Amino acid sequence: MRAPYEMVNIFVNRPIVLGAINSITEGFPMGEAWRRLILRVCVVYNWTNGATPAADGIDLFLHGLTLRTSRGWTPFNNVPGRALRVIDQVKCCGEPTTFAVFAGADITLVQQYNLWFSDPLAKRPEDTLLDTSLFNKVQMDLNFGNAVDFCYGAIGTDVITTAVMDLYCERVKGKLPVKVKPVDYVEYGCPAPVAVANLEMPLERANNIAYKRLYVHTAQAGILGSSFTGPPLDGAVTTMGVDSDKGELIHQIPWVVHNTKMKMDYSIPTAAGTNGMVGWTVMDFVKDYSNMSALIAGYFSRLRLLWTVGAGATPQVSCAYEALKKIM
Repeated sequence: MRAPYEMVNIFVNRPIVLGAINSITEGFPMGEAWRRLILRVCVVYNWTNGATPAADGIDLFLHGLTLRTSRGWTPFNNVPGRALRVIDQVKCCGEPTTFAVFAGADITLVQQYNLWFSDPLAKRPEDTLLDTSLFNKVQMDLNFGNAVDFCYGAIGTDVITTAVMDLYCERVKGKLPVKVKPVDYVEYGCPAPVAVANLEMPLERANNIAYKRLYVHTAQAGILGSSFTGPPLDGAVTTMGVDSDKGELIHQIPWVVHNTKMKMDYSIPTAAGTNGMVGWTVMDFVKDYSNMSALIAGYFSRLRLLWTVGAGATPQVSCAYEALKKIM
């Protein structure tokens, strides 16, 4: 029998320091296994004479989230908010949690991120619970931006008047049963983004990493060298696949097919503009939902995303990976 889960409050309404890394080192419930952390970000944006805020502006506000442990594990390695939201959307098979409330010039924007350790799509989700009895310390670093991140144009005199966050933990209640002890831990990370004109993105090939999914994003006019920035664009590439020295692992097929397949596979609504899935696709190596099917990167001497050029002004490809690492 699987152990029951319970929700734990870590903090509520903690002020966000704008334009800085916010480090959290205390308050984490240690000793039990975590299924997920839930981060809720709330911002009041005063919109007066600037450009219209982007639909996913609050995701762009979170430049990166890192979670590290005292054993040197990095379950989340500087993953931007835009990637966190889509990873969560794929795993939950539905709409994102973003919502906005307009009150005169003030817009209240709220986003809730599920930071998954246990994969709700997996046949044995308990295999990747984060067993905090193995650590004596956990630290979370959140790199937040400022008002300029909320829109693609000039912000004028627009400002953020309030920014706070909540953090919760869903954990296994009590000691883990012997039969559900985790055997792997999950790691999410982002290779450096590349210009579409480069035609490829090399992937890390370490022996201790096994890829489950690649979350790929294409955009135009992004910040050079900064992942998941710029207005999303489906037409930035025409085809995409995953290539290795042993042949194509995922054949290059039209981007629009990848994008549509993703929405069908994960039951994501297709209405443009409501779910933020323009410019996204998922390269999934575990379609049978078994961790045993994950792609062991060390088997290859070459491993890369490969595509053909599409359209757009200075288009860029970003990628977030979801991978497994063995508990040693």
